[in-house]
Amino acid sequence: MERLGWMHRLKYVNREVLRLHDERLALEEAQNFALAGGGTIVDVTSRGIGRDPLGLARLARATGLNVVMGASYYVPLAHPSGTENKSDEDLYAETVSERGFVFMDSPGYDPASVTGQIAGGCNVVAFTTGRGSAFGSKPSPSIKIATNSEMYGRMEADMDINAGEILDGTGTVESKGREIYDKLLSVASGEKSKSEKQGLGDYEFVPWQIGAVM
Repeated sequence: MERLGWMHRLKYVNREVLRLHDERLALEEAQNFALAGGGTIVDVTSRGIGRDPLGLARLARATGLNVVMGASYYVPLAHPSGTENKSDEDLYAETVSERGFVFMDSPGYDPASVTGQIAGGCNVVAFTTGRGSAFGSKPSPSIKIATNSEMYGRMEADMDINAGEILDGTGTVESKGREIYDKLLSVASGEKSKSEKQGLGDYEFVPWQIGAVM
């Protein structure tokens, strides 16, 4: 007990205290979390320090929890071999090589963020807008998703999907999710998005915006 107390007080001294490699124990703790009403777990383990994507996927399926996996890089000592030879641009547009939901830390400026996503391997862009951005992209087509019906009514020629129907009560999250999914499959199979039909996207390739960025 004395040793256990010491480890609790000085938990950063012993690396093993910070690790959880026992998948059975992780499952047990995650199930207790779910029973207590929890819905989402964020694993902050980043690249180079032992991420286990397949283990996290098994945990999510077994518990029904949403599991968000850590990304990016930690301190230099934990970087995978070769990282020091990559430029900021290389890391920003690094090709996504893992399955699942991937979060890209990018600028808030639409063209710059989507340019990074496309460079990372994005084939179809699902672009949400509430103000009515006329954004389009090439070489990956953009599906425009309006977040409110008023704007969709004004810009229907440039909006592929009206998600505002959820707020209006004429649609559900499930039905709209299915509509977005079906549209992604259709566009990926060759159907032109509205942005493509209008020829938008020639000027939206912006690796970085010079000056202040929102």
